[in-house]
Amino acid sequence: MKYTLVGRKELMMPRHQDPDQLEKNDREGYCYVSGHQRERINTYEVECIHKDPNYIYSKQIWYVDPETWTLLYADKYDKQGKLWKISDLATQPIKSVYQGIPALRIACQTIIDVQRLHGTKGYFQVWKAGESGLGLDIDYFSPQALQKYGY
Repeated sequence: MKYTLVGRKELMMPRHQDPDQLEKNDREGYCYVSGHQRERINTYEVECIHKDPNYIYSKQIWYVDPETWTLLYADKYDKQGKLWKISDLATQPIKSVYQGIPALRIACQTIIDVQRLHGTKGYFQVWKAGESGLGLDIDYFSPQALQKYGY
């Protein structure tokens, strides 16, 4: 990838998310989660262009949290340069297993295909020390689950 710092941009982004506050809106046509705890953040705006011309996206614009260096939001463009997908991530602070140093993990992610008008939500369990993985059944990662949980 070729990364170019475009500048700074103030956005309302989900950070320090309490996963218990997220509401799973399973109503038809409602792909965005409710309950995001958003903060005004002066993000870094980074343009990312893959060196492989056959890469799925012609470019991406990443919005990076300057305090945690976490990708919070991304715009993804198709081969014709039109906006194709957006990705919104909410993070949750946790204590890491390495000397209790604070770390972040993804509490939920929403990806919306703005051309085909559908989206997918991903929720993640609260992480607890001594546990590994997301606690999701392997069937969750099947095409049938994508059809069931996607819009």
